[in-house]
Amino acid sequence: MFIYLIANELLFSFSCRNLKKSVINKNIFDNKRLTIGVLIIVIIQLGILTSGISKYFIVQNILLKDILLCIGICMIVMILEELTKPIFVKCFKDYKEEK
Repeated sequence: MFIYLIANELLFSFSCRNLKKSVINKNIFDNKRLTIGVLIIVIIQLGILTSGISKYFIVQNILLKDILLCIGICMIVMILEELTKPIFVKCFKDYKEEK
């Protein structure tokens, strides 16, 4: 569950760049600082969860296939969220203050 929460939030950070337009058709990795930050966090997570360092953080070693499965599920969720953006744009209009 912890891996899912972390992976989902990292993928959501790419999705939050534009709340109205889908980022699937565009270059997701334009923001180099965001991409480098996400990669560093992923490397740290993989290092801690798949190596012997995990005993110092009181977590169990997790197989790499389980981590990849969880990341795959997060990718599917992100794609579904991106596909529903046009629906939300039509249903919820921006608030404009009237004078």
